[in-house]
Amino acid sequence: MACGSFSPITIMHLRLLEMCKDYFDSNGYEVIGGYLSPVGDAYQKKGLVNAVDRVNMSVLATHDSDWIMVDTWEGAKTKWTPTIEVLQHFSKEVNESYPNNKNKIQVIFVCGSDLLDSFNKPGLWASEDIQKICDFGLAVVTREGADPSSSIWRNDLLYINRTKIHLIHQWIPNDISSTLVRLGISRGLSIKYLLPNSVIDYIRDKGLYREEVEEDKLSKK
Repeated sequence: MACGSFSPITIMHLRLLEMCKDYFDSNGYEVIGGYLSPVGDAYQKKGLVNAVDRVNMSVLATHDSDWIMVDTWEGAKTKWTPTIEVLQHFSKEVNESYPNNKNKIQVIFVCGSDLLDSFNKPGLWASEDIQKICDFGLAVVTREGADPSSSIWRNDLLYINRTKIHLIHQWIPNDISSTLVRLGISRGLSIKYLLPNSVIDYIRDKGLYREEVEEDKLSKK
């Protein structure tokens, strides 16, 4: 499961899950599904359009996939939901969906190496939440400019849990950023091939992200 803003969802977000599936398939796991969980509106991150639009874009982006889906539980929340609560909720839901399964289905948190490094920022994550997330297991996909091995080495808690962290190398580097995509949209630049065509059409039809540069200018006055 990958949690995030997805504002907007990009090809990189989809590749994140595809690379994880390749990794786990080749290491003897049976992958039954990949899930995207857009954050709710209470997250209040810059450039975050409303959850309904972000969920709709995510559903459009995964329409052609036979294994990637969108979970709407977090996005529907009116209050900010910690990542560990999302993982706990989803683990309960997915295991209840397979009542006759003799083995518990393991939910693994998928993220980029930049998010892993954020565990080292003082006060950003509670130590108990980091431990619980590690207990689920992490699949960390490398991103340009981030060194996940160093992030683990510098954090005692991550180092202790290092066997629960799967490092997945991008064999074709892809560093598409939602922030830069929004900037391109606001400047009237082409975003074709950065997002699925259905998502590009949705953004155009809804007029999303057009005002971001003007809002930024106003905030600096």
